[in-house]
Amino acid sequence: MEKICRREGLRKISLQYQVAALKMRRLHFLYRGVYPPVKMVQFSGEAYSAGIEVFERDQVTLRVYGVAKTVADCFKHRNKIGLDVALEALKDARAKKKASADDLWRFAKICRVANVMRPYLAAVE
Repeated sequence: MEKICRREGLRKISLQYQVAALKMRRLHFLYRGVYPPVKMVQFSGEAYSAGIEVFERDQVTLRVYGVAKTVADCFKHRNKIGLDVALEALKDARAKKKASADDLWRFAKICRVANVMRPYLAAVE
């Protein structure tokens, strides 16, 4: 998530990639000993499929979560990545108008962090 924050021009920089996978899917590969580190995050249902944007770069199709979904994911994993990362991503997304409040709220409900995000979203508005 931090890597995507950096890709989207949000300020927080981290030296870790995070890859989303469907929950209960057996992962046949491990990313141990690589730099930068890769961390697997598992989602299920709509939390996995919602908010995916498709890009093509160097004739390769990339499926990446959008800014609003990334911010909601930051709040969902705030205990692992830090609340400061989630707050900074939210502030930057709204300040740079990369995500509307409606989109943020929609993905907050999908990721089940609406009650957590509510006071911070109200403060940023």
